[in-house]
Amino acid sequence: MAGKDDRWLLIGAVGKPHGLRGAFFVSGRSEPLPKGCKQAVVGDSPSTGAVHRVAADSLLQDRPVMAFADVPDRTAIELLRGMKVWIPRDSVPVDESAEYLWSDVLGSEVFDAAGVCLGRVVDMTNYGASDIAVIEDSQGARLDMAFVDVYVDMSFRGADKRINLLVESSVFAEFWVKP
Repeated sequence: MAGKDDRWLLIGAVGKPHGLRGAFFVSGRSEPLPKGCKQAVVGDSPSTGAVHRVAADSLLQDRPVMAFADVPDRTAIELLRGMKVWIPRDSVPVDESAEYLWSDVLGSEVFDAAGVCLGRVVDMTNYGASDIAVIEDSQGARLDMAFVDVYVDMSFRGADKRINLLVESSVFAEFWVKP
């Protein structure tokens, strides 16, 4: 068992092998891997996956490449292909006063300025202008809301799993999509 799941971040999946010595592209990721990451877990969840020591990481044509010390060759990495890759959350430097991780927002309950619960954040995405929180209510209706300081009290902390809005829910009334 690798540890509590909330201490781990999903960074992608084991992708196409690179070379003969067990390196692989991290599928689903285009950003460099955090410097100083010494271990990773491969599997469906951090608590059920296998722990590996990170031997190397780099960028090749703007795609991250990773290698594990205990995975000796291309054939062994092929057996892991498609499996999720998790890294320790504390290996990602975050200025808690000015930044947040999407994993800190996912699963949070969202309350409007009057204290009414709108639902829970089920997804985060970004199309270039800002982060978008996908909120789902108890009936399965969804709202894509810009996750910006005009709407969101950005003083939240991920461990609280509560997001407070600065506006009332009526601001978004016409934007909910029913299932």
